[in-house]
Amino acid sequence: MAKKSVDLADEIMAMIPPSMRSRPWWVLVPQQHLPTLKVIADGWFAGKYGTSRKRAADAISAWLKFKKISTIGHQGVIKWLDQLTP
Repeated sequence: MAKKSVDLADEIMAMIPPSMRSRPWWVLVPQQHLPTLKVIADGWFAGKYGTSRKRAADAISAWLKFKKISTIGHQGVIKWLDQLTP
């Protein structure tokens, strides 16, 4: 009988959708905006937004919100740029 409860638990677990909260915001951005994110990141790495990471991230965050691409704050932008750093 214990085996059936394990199988039932596995079946129920398989029906639970993956959590979207654990996925980074840049993975959740619609595909059509990925080229835009690349242009933004390339601009950062080229030094086009100045030397202050926070000020650049504030501006990027505001622009992403204005364009309705993402509602991420500056800390999320910094995390995104950091994970892109070679």
